[in-house]
Amino acid sequence: MKSTHYLLLLPLFAFAPSDTWQSFTIDKQIAVQVPTRPSEANIDKLAAAHHYSPTRVWTTKAPEGVYFIIRTAGRASESIGRQNTTQRQALYTSVIQAALQSDKSELLTRTSFPTAGGAGCEIKYKGSHPVTQRRIIKYLRYLVVDSVGYSFQFLPANPYDSLGLAGAEQRRRFFNSITVKP
Repeated sequence: MKSTHYLLLLPLFAFAPSDTWQSFTIDKQIAVQVPTRPSEANIDKLAAAHHYSPTRVWTTKAPEGVYFIIRTAGRASESIGRQNTTQRQALYTSVIQAALQSDKSELLTRTSFPTAGGAGCEIKYKGSHPVTQRRIIKYLRYLVVDSVGYSFQFLPANPYDSLGLAGAEQRRRFFNSITVKP
């Protein structure tokens, strides 16, 4: 009888969803977990036309939404030390203002999160969905390590998510997996 009991449980485990999340190393300083391998966007022409500092953008799409990773290199002279909270917070304020101005967004919350490279900043804001133009809740995490800025964004697949609930578990997993290497 015991063996029958175990045999009945085996099919349940055989159909359990597999965890496909994987580590993605952005550079020698930062890694993050993503549901599928990101692809890098070719932004060389855009960066040259707008005189941006060297920027790299990766995206990955999953059923719950799109994950964005943006790495922007600054000049070595702009390096922000781990303990320089005044300079760090001033930079975060300017990044937030730029993000909010891009689609006339409204800041809902701003919080900090700790990393080995210094405190990062997370914002929750109400902005426009890029396809439907409907107002939805968006999330962004920004972190500066030395002179490099890292932006992590999640756009839910549900274009009508006015409460910010769609994909919340996966978004938290993405954000909480940001790892700064010593």
